[in-house]
Amino acid sequence: MQNKQKKSPIPFLFVGLPLAFSNVFSALLGGGALVWWLFASQSGSSAADTVGTLGSGLLGIAALVLGGVYMRHSRNPASPLYGNSRGALWAIVGICLGIATIAFAAGLVHQAPVPSASQLDGTYVWDSKSPYETSTVQISSSTPETISYEISTINLLHLGNLAGTAYRIKGTDAYAYTDSNSNDGCRVTIGFSGDGVSYYTSSAASTSTASCDDYHGAHGSFFNSVKHKRNVTVTLPTITELGFTDQDLAQFEGLLKGVVSGAQGFIGLDLEEGSTTHRLTSKDIPDALAFSIETPNLYNGSSACDFSQQVGYCEYAAFMKDGAGHYWVIGGSDGDTFTYATNDPAWQKKLPDVFAKELKRLGLTADSVVFTSAVSESALVGGWTMPIVGGASADDSQEIDFAIENGAHTYNSYIHSRPDNTDCTWALAGSTVSIDCPSENIKDSFQIKSLTKDSLTITHDGSNETYSRVPASAN
Repeated sequence: MQNKQKKSPIPFLFVGLPLAFSNVFSALLGGGALVWWLFASQSGSSAADTVGTLGSGLLGIAALVLGGVYMRHSRNPASPLYGNSRGALWAIVGICLGIATIAFAAGLVHQAPVPSASQLDGTYVWDSKSPYETSTVQISSSTPETISYEISTINLLHLGNLAGTAYRIKGTDAYAYTDSNSNDGCRVTIGFSGDGVSYYTSSAASTSTASCDDYHGAHGSFFNSVKHKRNVTVTLPTITELGFTDQDLAQFEGLLKGVVSGAQGFIGLDLEEGSTTHRLTSKDIPDALAFSIETPNLYNGSSACDFSQQVGYCEYAAFMKDGAGHYWVIGGSDGDTFTYATNDPAWQKKLPDVFAKELKRLGLTADSVVFTSAVSESALVGGWTMPIVGGASADDSQEIDFAIENGAHTYNSYIHSRPDNTDCTWALAGSTVSIDCPSENIKDSFQIKSLTKDSLTITHDGSNETYSRVPASAN
């Protein structure tokens, strides 16, 4: 005979009573979880995103568990909840709400993680592999909710620019931001992927607003949906593809800075009138390797250049080297004079025949060319002065001084005897002088056009400046 034990009220209070109302708890928790998730997903706050995702997900799980417990007991004949169809209905509601909330919360978790501050900062470049066009996206001040952006494009000589603050778009699988200010009618959306790639789209905010075309030149454009990579450069051809070396390029740069390096990106491109790159042959220097590069008309990218028009849309460079270490280079634009330089003393005052023929083909003559030559350091050393037109007094002057002391190349400049740039160094490569002033964080350079015993003419920032030598007794 079994002994009957007296039932304790504790199991009823802590087990039976909660079990009896687990269906109601399940429904309430499921509804609350869903409301919490809806609030979190629309809040625009990363903190609310995180708390809401975790919290609503946990409540959804609790609703699912409680609803499942009630349903299990409602099907057990030994349970006091057996056969309670109305109670089971509440449990089913709780289970469904719990499942829905868990699914929605999982969707937020699956979404790419919210970026931390400055994670997206950097420069993103589209490698167009073309000198005609490029696009750059500069991202700064990035937070989980906003970024500052500036989009800069070049298409031929036509520039484009869009800048502003963009705000994160909710419910996307990638980092995506949109500019709600819409740049006065041009809406910008910027997206990111995990491999350091960005893209952007620009479109009119509505049919009644201004077009994004208002933010670039007549023949320019924005490059929508094109991938940009962080911290890359545009891949362009160099003169190494023509049989020259990087050391050769350095020699050409020393003679005429920027002439060959500025034109080499156009190597191999074709125009309607023919190729931009030509192999040249010199009769008077037969063993020389020589080429010319002529850009198209950069206003529209299709027509040939007319160097007699002086409009500044075209660039030209011709360059040559021989087996003895001599280099020749000539170049210019249709908006400026042509300049010629060589390190061969025999050719510093005359043009090789192939350069003269090229000038004739372009509609120019040797009289329009400025002749420069490789300059010796000893000829440059000393003080030089130039009057300042419109200065505070009639004797205001700009003075520059080059010195070599114990092998160190020192440079100083003065404005009417007052220090301007001091404690600087200088270096001479061909006819190009480079200035470095570390204490002032200044780097500069200029081209020597002509140098005699008493006169120095340089090109600096596009302007010619002529200095007279300061007598040694005045230094």
